[in-house]
Amino acid sequence: MLKATVKKVPTSKFAIIAEFSAIASVISVVVYQFYCIYIINLIKQYKWKIPFGVEQIRVFLGFAVVVVLILSALLSVGFGIAAIIEIKKSKGALKGVPPAIVSICICLLPILAYLTGIFDRDKRFVLDIAFSNIGGMQETFHRENGEYAKTFDELFSHDPAVFMAQSSYAFFMSPTESLQPNMGGPYSLPPEIRPFVEENRFQIIAVSNLDYDEVLDVWMINEFDPKQKVLIVDDLKYKKWSEVDLKSIKSLRQPMVRPN
Repeated sequence: MLKATVKKVPTSKFAIIAEFSAIASVISVVVYQFYCIYIINLIKQYKWKIPFGVEQIRVFLGFAVVVVLILSALLSVGFGIAAIIEIKKSKGALKGVPPAIVSICICLLPILAYLTGIFDRDKRFVLDIAFSNIGGMQETFHRENGEYAKTFDELFSHDPAVFMAQSSYAFFMSPTESLQPNMGGPYSLPPEIRPFVEENRFQIIAVSNLDYDEVLDVWMINEFDPKQKVLIVDDLKYKKWSEVDLKSIKSLRQPMVRPN
């Protein structure tokens, strides 16, 4: 009896290149996030000495990730389309259409997310968590001590660097008391915005730059509702500080007790 032989259909070489491009883009993003979330915290927590600054390495990695994502997208789309055309022309002699399509989607997703502002909304989602934690801890601190914490070291029972692991916002309790982010920054306070902490009042400010223009994204919490953030300046709406009328923002207050 003759056994039927099953002929293996080879995968298009173009589809294989598209797959490797997609894998490269995923690895680059994972490495960058791993550095920003874990390695920076370890360096700060254990005070490791490194030849280059933490922020310089982050900027370099960020630039490298952008380059890899762009190249991966070009290679994946180009070779993915070439693979689909080649496979259709082969009339069953080659395979690899699904991997080619998946590879194209994987490489285009980060670019589409950036263009649609998903990353910016994600930054604000992390800010929700951070402000909620700060407001909750201030309430607890005031209940136990009869006043609000005036420094982040006083407020946090653990290293503040751990709290800032995924935040891209800088937090200010006063013009001189700030907690800078691991991802981005350092940031300074915008003009005419004054955070403060007094015995029974506080106004904590968070700032970041979502679209890399001169205007910052500015949010605030106070003792009235410590877990509910208030938008002061929408970075995505304005491009220049001259367009922003800070004096008309009624939710901003001035400290009753001027610092020494």
